[in-house]
Amino acid sequence: MRSSLCADTLVSLGSFSLWGGSQWVLRNVSLSVRRGSFCVVLGGNGAGKSSLLKAMAGVLQPPWEKFGLLQIHSNAHEEARVSLSWLPQSLGFSEDLTVREFLALQSVVQQLRSQPGEDVPAAADEFGVIPLLDRRLSALSGGQWQRVRLARALGREATLLLLDEPDTALDAAWRKVLWAALAQRMSRGATVVVALHRITEVGDLVDCWCGMEHGRMVFVEDRRETFPEALVERLFLEKGLTR
Repeated sequence: MRSSLCADTLVSLGSFSLWGGSQWVLRNVSLSVRRGSFCVVLGGNGAGKSSLLKAMAGVLQPPWEKFGLLQIHSNAHEEARVSLSWLPQSLGFSEDLTVREFLALQSVVQQLRSQPGEDVPAAADEFGVIPLLDRRLSALSGGQWQRVRLARALGREATLLLLDEPDTALDAAWRKVLWAALAQRMSRGATVVVALHRITEVGDLVDCWCGMEHGRMVFVEDRRETFPEALVERLFLEKGLTR
């Protein structure tokens, strides 16, 4: 992470604020996300992590209002628009859909955007979803549903991955698969911005720790070898979460 804009910056926020219709949700957030990096956004419930990722993903509609700079940069080697994949905390779909039908929706979206797609993304095998293809969403456990959502979100190559608590409901074995999948995509040039509570498992991947509190960015630590333990303990109010 670098405070000034440079050629390897993918996402820039400068004095960025977000009005939620009745209150300020984000205030004066500044951040630069470097290409190919793994950026973790930390903070307690209601700190603004999800709102920050939603703003980056461009999914907010009125009465939300944005102020300040929020820019995703392309370069000469990329398409005019950077491709991104967005995994929100929740994703509402009819529970009558089968897993195969749910995943096929991604293929339809890709085709509408003139991108090649497949009814079942390759990530379905990566996250153990193939045996679940003919099950209805209503029949899935919490962990199975999260794996299906991950297979959909990571089912195509994207320049920028925006993931809001992607490890929710996953057991230790599947969390390991998730971190390996993200490392693999980074090796192919992807940039990852992820909101997390469980942070001890990703230390080898992280390039930047960001901390949010009451809608403000309270720290950005861009030295991989330095973990901002005191500030993390303050955000989570529980030392055990940092160990």
